[in-house]
Amino acid sequence: MSQATPAADTTPLIGPTLPRCAADIMTREVIHVAPGTTVGAVARLLVAHRISAVPVLDAAGAPLGMVSEGDLLGRAADDRLAGHEWWLALLTEPGAAATSVLATAAARKVEDVMHAPVLTVAADAPLTEVAEMLRAHAIKRLPVMQDGRVVGIVSRADLMRVVAGMPLLAPAPARTGGFAQFVMGLVGDPAHLMPAPGATPTLPPTDAPAPVAATNFRGLVDAFQHGRADAAEHARRAVELDRQRQVTTLLRAHLDAELWQALLDHARTAAEHGAKEFLLLRFPSGLCNDGGRKIGVAEAGWEMTLRGEAAELYDRWERTLKPGGFGLEARILDYPGGKPGDVGLVLVWGD
Repeated sequence: MSQATPAADTTPLIGPTLPRCAADIMTREVIHVAPGTTVGAVARLLVAHRISAVPVLDAAGAPLGMVSEGDLLGRAADDRLAGHEWWLALLTEPGAAATSVLATAAARKVEDVMHAPVLTVAADAPLTEVAEMLRAHAIKRLPVMQDGRVVGIVSRADLMRVVAGMPLLAPAPARTGGFAQFVMGLVGDPAHLMPAPGATPTLPPTDAPAPVAATNFRGLVDAFQHGRADAAEHARRAVELDRQRQVTTLLRAHLDAELWQALLDHARTAAEHGAKEFLLLRFPSGLCNDGGRKIGVAEAGWEMTLRGEAAELYDRWERTLKPGGFGLEARILDYPGGKPGDVGLVLVWGD
């Protein structure tokens, strides 16, 4: 999610040049790595460009994952301890990576440590949507997508440059609600669309008959169709943003004993009514680190892709219910736009 530092732009962001979407403010030179890159090479790239993370892109420019300093250091306690030592040695004495733990850590492939799937934003996404995604997921940068490939990176710093370049519309203390609402309030203000002082709009004489032509009617049809397409795209983005919020929530959620017992009680009630299975948890495929791909094709090892509450539920089933003969199945429940949508973890006790 990191990028080369863009050149400073002193052009005032006012009037008709005010940026409105991600493509208007993104950094177009994307520092990235390819699959197969070693952790050591990623570390040196981060240091060389003074950035904290990079996207992992395939040959077509599509995002496969994101790798940050935290990913390089590892997530488990042992990984973090060993990682801290090799990280410092790699930065201060690159030759030290030729021995034992340092060599092993530096030789790992980026696929082993990267975070996937990647949160992205469309090139034509309004700045309000960009700000909301950064705030909702507590992240600093987002890859910008167009035609299935990454075409730029947009960051909080980019948004703040927009704010800094705008005319003062209201005292800062009067704006509340956090970073996203602050930016949304400024960027969404229609004041820049007002005519300049002293400009007088030209209006047709009130007694002049309105022209009637087929081209006018076709223009109305085009306007309606564009409006409907814009509304559909807005609805799609709203759904996607909601799904991403769900993923963030489930990553932070924990399956406590009370909730587990409630799920078992509901499953027992279902059995009493003749059911042979019960849906324990429904969650967006984005909670899986491969976007639900393995579950979608019933590939072995799908359980290793689970994260957050879904992973905890699987562990609880394996320890307490599997020995009693219960099965657990993962299913893709829907395919919006032809892609895996929600995933269901289903407890099974029937033949």
